This record gives sequence, C-alpha cells and structure tokens, in this order.
Amino acid sequence: MEQNYPDVWCNNIHNSEYSYKEYGNKNQIGAYFFYDNESTAKSVLETAIRKQESKGERVETATITSCEVREDIVLLDLFSGIERCCNMISVLRELKLNVVTNSFYNYQKKTYYTEIGHDLELLYSENCTEKLGAAARINDFFCSRHPFPLLGQSLTDFKNGVAFKKMLIHNNWEGYVFKEEESSNTYCLLDATKLTEPRHKSLSRNALLSNISDL
Repeated sequence: MEQNYPDVWCNNIHNSEYSYKEYGNKNQIGAYFFYDNESTAKSVLETAIRKQESKGERVETATITSCEVREDIVLLDLFSGIERCCNMISVLRELKLNVVTNSFYNYQKKTYYTEIGHDLELLYSENCTEKLGAAARINDFFCSRHPFPLLGQSLTDFKNGVAFKKMLIHNNWEGYVFKEEESSNTYCLLDATKLTEPRHKSLSRNALLSNISDL
C-alpha cells in the first residue's frame, strides 16, 4: 500500500498486507516480484485494497513500481507446460529440487510438504488409477479450486523462501517464473542488479477501484 519508496531498489520494505502475527513477513528473503504488465498489477492492487477495507482499513492511495530489464536474467521456468500443482512438483523432482521436506510448509493447510511424499512417488506409478488419485490429492493439498498452481507462490512463503532461495542459487538461477494470474506470469527475482532503477506511480483509491489510472 502507500508508503515512501526510495529511488533505488531496497529489499527490506514489506507491505503490511503480507505481514502476519503468527509467521512474520511473507517475503522473508527480500525477493522482488513483478508482472508482465501494469494492468495486472493494478488488478492485484485493487483486490488488495478491497481486502484491507473488508478488515475496516480504508486505503486512499497506493503505489505501483515498474522498471526495465537491462540484462538477460536466468530464471527457473515453472510456467511452461505446467497447469496443475502435480505438474510443478513433478518438474521440481526431475530437476532434483527436493521440496518435499520439512523445510517447506503449507501455511494454508498448516502441515509440511512431506504429507504428499507418498503421492509424489505414486505420480510415477504404472497404475493409472493410482497416478490419477495421487495427482488429485497433490492438487488438493495446494488448493485445487484455484485456476493456477499455487505451489509456485508457496515456494517462497515465509521460511520456505530461505530453503528455495538456496536451491536456486546452487543451480545458478537468479529467480523463477510461475503463473498465478490469468493476464500475466509472475516473476520472482532474488536481486535487482539487472534492472533499471525503480519508477514509482502513486494511484488514488478511486482510480484503482474504477480501473482508471492516474497520470
């Protein structure tokens, strides 16, 4: 939401919407998250404003930050050909990125990823019934009602991000890309060294809720 943002990248600024009494700040690794386009950012911001107002907190202004990429960034692709969480967990396994450990926690279900360990093995079963059942249970574990695989988002939630960041760095990835919105991929970058300086745009509540941008 609205606050004073510096004209250089800073990884210790946290949005109050993503700060929780029980777990702390959601983005504990100070990663940078981007969308392909401003319209998606505005839509997400509108949702955030309505969520805050449902809690009795009125937001009058908010900020969208944009930039450009100066150099190629090496990202782990968790988007292409991935429609469900069972697809994503399989891709991670094949890349030897083991997230089914006690280092990764499902904060919605309040249980560790190890709960799906057996089902991950069954994804490779020659028995079609076993395979389909395992896929359904894995999808349900990460919220099957959402149209996109929420596992991509969960990988950097709270302390998960510490373990996943180590995996990315070990494999020379500078971040990863996944899907959580219809109109854009989501890009998670571990640092901002290959980006231009941030450009901030302040938007009024009325402009966002009426889908009209402030110029």
